[in-house]
Amino acid sequence: MTPFVIPVFLPHSGCPHRCVFCDQSAVSGAPAAPNPLEAFRRATQRFLSFKRKKNRPSQVSFYGGNFLGQSRETVLSLLEAAEELVKKEKIDSVRFSTRPDSVGEETLDILKGFSVKTIEIGVQSMDDGVLSLAGRGHSALDTKRAVFLLKKRGYETGAQLMTGLPGDDGEKSLFTARKIGGLPFDFARIYPVLVFKNTVLASWLQNGRYTPPSLERSVRTAAEMCQTLAQNHVPVIRMGLQDEPGAVDQILAGPRHPAFGHLVLSRIFLEKAAGAIEGSGKKPGTAVLKVHPGSVSKMTGMNRRNIRALKERFGLKDVRVVADDSAGKDEVRVCF
Repeated sequence: MTPFVIPVFLPHSGCPHRCVFCDQSAVSGAPAAPNPLEAFRRATQRFLSFKRKKNRPSQVSFYGGNFLGQSRETVLSLLEAAEELVKKEKIDSVRFSTRPDSVGEETLDILKGFSVKTIEIGVQSMDDGVLSLAGRGHSALDTKRAVFLLKKRGYETGAQLMTGLPGDDGEKSLFTARKIGGLPFDFARIYPVLVFKNTVLASWLQNGRYTPPSLERSVRTAAEMCQTLAQNHVPVIRMGLQDEPGAVDQILAGPRHPAFGHLVLSRIFLEKAAGAIEGSGKKPGTAVLKVHPGSVSKMTGMNRRNIRALKERFGLKDVRVVADDSAGKDEVRVCF
């Protein structure tokens, strides 16, 4: 069962420096440099009141900073506060995100005895040139070392990836997906780079040093990344940033769309349908695409875009999407 997530945003907390694309306060809507314990108390009080299903597991999730990069005292205070809620059976576990170069034997020893279940690594890219241009300050090797250390200790481990970073023409995003697929990650997230005000990337945009990819290109790249990861049994659990109050006003440019993930999944279904039609060897006519009931909107596409694309591509008179309970969630069956 998917856990009920209680997000605690700690913008830039524990970060050794600011990456060229980053403004976590704008992304999360949380104020800069909040008191970590106060942020924890506010978030848990607020979100626990929203929980409706008592049997659904709950997970406190620390985002927006570099959790293991914080002082030992801060990490311990947050884990101890979370553990109190575990003892009271209000939450079940803890999740946090951290930089790969903050993962080490010594920092992981701090976690012993606490209910930490899931650790997400801010990978962003597995190309060292892209990492350098982004001002990340770590290497792809740091990510490889980190994931093996975390899996050795039994943690569920995720990779946070970005597409459209400076120096990435799309191929390097696909290279990253292949590299991540070859490592023991349990899941991944994919975020297209957005240009926020008051970032280094904003100045690069204004002086012509950086041009963000189009929405169409970003969707295509993310779709290919998803398929590569899926082939390696690494599910993608989220694509695109969640709109937060005030965050949209801080975006200068980039492939932002409130339903970015849906666009990516629709693209994947479009390519599956096209492959099925090509493989059928049938003459143009009316194509019936049978998909799982939960996949009808993905197959149809936003504003029936996939239907129009298939009709034009294959000269079909009509394309009908039919719900079929026997179809797999990611399956497309075609008949004429």
